[in-house]
Parts: sequence; C-alpha cells; structure tokens
Amino acid sequence: MKLTALIASSLLMISLTAAAAEDKDEQGFYAGIDLGKSSVSSKVVKEGKDFIGGLNAGYQFNQNFAAEVFYRSMSFRLIDGLLGDKNYYPEGHLGIAVIGRTPIYDKFGVYGRMGIGQTNMKSGSNSLGDKRETDVSFGLGADYQLTSSFSLKLEANRFSKSEVTTATLGAKYRF
Repeated sequence: MKLTALIASSLLMISLTAAAAEDKDEQGFYAGIDLGKSSVSSKVVKEGKDFIGGLNAGYQFNQNFAAEVFYRSMSFRLIDGLLGDKNYYPEGHLGIAVIGRTPIYDKFGVYGRMGIGQTNMKSGSNSLGDKRETDVSFGLGADYQLTSSFSLKLEANRFSKSEVTTATLGAKYRF
C-alpha cells in the first residue's frame, strides 16, 4: 500500500507541475473511447487475444501534459464456472494516469503514459469470489489531430501485476 500511495502522489505532483505550464489554446477537458485486443502472458490464464473496449476522460493542461481517469475491459469471458476452473482472470481495470506528449509535427505526436488503478480479477469458479488487485500500467502511443477538437490515437499498454498487454485504436474529443 505504501508503494501505491507513493505512485499516486508522484502522479499528482506531475499533474500539478504540468498545470503550472499553461497554454490556453491547448487546455481543456476531453473524453475518449478505445477498441482493440488484449493478450495475457500469465501462466495461469490460457486465453489468447480478447476483444476489449475502454473509456477515458481527462484534462489537457497543455500540449505536453494531461491527466485522466480511464476504464479498460481486458476480457469478455462469457461462460465462467462451468468446469470448476480455480483460476482468476483479469476482467477490467479502472485507473488514473498522467500522459506526457511530444509533438512530432503540426498534427502528429507521440506520448507515454503511467497510471495506477484497480484490476478486477474474475474467478473461474462459482464457489470463489472475485477479487481486486492494485495494478500499475504504462504505455506508449501516437495521436493525429483531425480538427482542433477531435483526434485519433493508437496505443499499447501493459498492466504489470495482471500481466495484460493491450493494443487499441481510439478517438478523443476535447471540449
């Protein structure tokens, strides 16, 4: 728990530092949606690639820094508990993240993200309950601005404790 508090404090400090470097044209709230695939590298989970979806909402402090709250599904296992499976499977992740972005040219940029949150671990057995684990996430992405408010993004993320890697294509709208 101390590590969780330290990481959350660090993320907050980075966000506050970014807020100090204001650029009025680049500021604003945004919301986005992501669709893609996930893969699990755990020895316990035998699933391959699953379709995933995600939502995010955040605040862009300037062209280089943002902070967001996000949810990402990790698997759509529909028939659990039939064979008495005693394993846990990552189902979804709710977290916060800071994003550092570097513009490459006029409308194209690359970014990195670091976050922390709770991963819901779904039980494969009806007799076991689900559990939640604190999970650190990090990722890399690229975005392209179609208009001053609308952009497309391509992103890869790794969720360290649940051993899930996601690759998504998304859209973001800045208000």
